[in-house]
Amino acid sequence: MKKKHKFTRPNNPFSQEVLEDIDAKTNVVMARFKVFANEEKRQSRRNEIIGRFKSAVMKAHRKFIPNSRCSFPSFVDKFLVGELRHCLRHLAYVVAKENATVSCDRRIAGDEDDAPTFVAGLVDPHDRFEEGILKFDFDVVTEMLEKRNPIYAAIFTLRREGYKFKDIAPMLGVPEWELNDILWPAVRDAAREIYDHGR
Repeated sequence: MKKKHKFTRPNNPFSQEVLEDIDAKTNVVMARFKVFANEEKRQSRRNEIIGRFKSAVMKAHRKFIPNSRCSFPSFVDKFLVGELRHCLRHLAYVVAKENATVSCDRRIAGDEDDAPTFVAGLVDPHDRFEEGILKFDFDVVTEMLEKRNPIYAAIFTLRREGYKFKDIAPMLGVPEWELNDILWPAVRDAAREIYDHGR
């Protein structure tokens, strides 16, 4: 008579417990690298990570042997932990490669040498700081400015979108002189500090 084991291979490897484990580990990876991606890239990266974890689950499902000591979700978790390490190493390489590519100095109108860059739209006639932020992603700066001061983030975003001081001032309900002489210099200083120190 064949021995009946406490834990058997399930027909559906993606139980609620396994799916929650995948989601938790996906969030771990995303939290490590989230500031380096825009929303579209972030979603693409999340789908890639989930796909890798699901492949690990299927591998575990093929290898699982009925037993009385280890449940299938516990067995799967070992495979997911291993895949988590692979994901972190892989994405560290990918992000390092992405960071080596300038993201904010792409030409708005194509590859022509005289076409303006996105960052050029931020240039203030009193103080050009284009070079100081070329290699830093605008979304990262905006996100960090939002944590410091939502008004700074709003000004930074509006300037990025090409608005002039005379247009921004009424939007924020402040005098143009205050925006020009006080707020904008503060935004520039904060952006530089984020670029220099990453916080």
